[in-house]
Amino acid sequence: MTWLARLRVGGIVGVVILAGIGSVLLAPRGGETPAARGADQGQVIEALVASLDDGPNGAITGPWDLELPRDYGAHPDAPAETWSVVAHLTDPQGRPLSVNLVLTRVGRTHGGDAEATPWGPGPVHIAQATINAADPGLRASEERISRARGAAGHDVAAGEIWLDDWTLEYGTDALDLTLRLSDQLLRLRLEPRKTPLAPTGEDTAGPRGFAIPRLAVSGSLETAGTVLELGGTAWLDRLWGEIPLPGGPLVRDRLVLHLSDGAELSLLRTRRRDGRGIATVDGVLVGPDGGATLLEDGAVDLTSGPLQEDSAMPGSWRIAGEGLDLRVTLLGASGQEGFALPVRVGQLEVEGTRQGMPVEGAGTVLLSGGDGT
Repeated sequence: MTWLARLRVGGIVGVVILAGIGSVLLAPRGGETPAARGADQGQVIEALVASLDDGPNGAITGPWDLELPRDYGAHPDAPAETWSVVAHLTDPQGRPLSVNLVLTRVGRTHGGDAEATPWGPGPVHIAQATINAADPGLRASEERISRARGAAGHDVAAGEIWLDDWTLEYGTDALDLTLRLSDQLLRLRLEPRKTPLAPTGEDTAGPRGFAIPRLAVSGSLETAGTVLELGGTAWLDRLWGEIPLPGGPLVRDRLVLHLSDGAELSLLRTRRRDGRGIATVDGVLVGPDGGATLLEDGAVDLTSGPLQEDSAMPGSWRIAGEGLDLRVTLLGASGQEGFALPVRVGQLEVEGTRQGMPVEGAGTVLLSGGDGT
């Protein structure tokens, strides 16, 4: 199994997005619909699986090779797809600010419907965005959910994906992200600095996708009549096809780190909510030269510190193994986002060593599925 396949199972897609929109899929058809309250998450996911089941024609099969910019764009024949961006930025004074966006479509566009938009009239479109910063006035989060025809789409000629006025434009050399959250306007340009990580030539029925572990980011955040210039790095995940679902009531921590020596690390720690069993840690370590190492369970030790008061979010982590000795600290309190599936998103500071050399860095943690989230 490739590292990408491992991260597909129960990652941001399976936990933060898929379970979160389950209750929306079960709601009456129409425009924006609030999440059902009190629903059992397992039943919601099971019902969502049934809604995505197209029988023998549901899977994507045959060989596939990544082609950009084509694969930045939508794949309307896939039963589900997602775009995920995690950006670690600083302002001109060096103050950190992080951005997390996940944009998802669930439900296939049926080509026989002449009235369908590129995303079709039936699919659910959901986007979740957060901005974390030391300045409380800059923090923001918002979720948008819609089944309304024309509310979301993909313009192939223009190279643009949108949900309402949130847009992700793509081309040969860069992607441009525009988000408006409350009274804030965020504009970011993302330029790939490393070769995408993707399987090649696979003849499988599983989901397809790729990751770009490092993109150079420049842009601005406009708020209260002022413009704050921003710069930094980002990680992009792109996935489409059948979305594997996790089994059982699981808690997951995903850490995405950008290190000062040019390396990147993405880890997924999975454990049972009831405390039984042994937690597993899988991930990928990308070196400064772009070479990727799959971190099988047991390759690194991820130890979390004490939980924050009244929160399921640890205040720190220690990562050891594969040449890493990193101390990861949560910057400020983690925010409980009022999304369809509750999730905590935290901004991280990193220091330690890689291959015996000092490094520092920035990161993001996403915690979903645990008590207190």
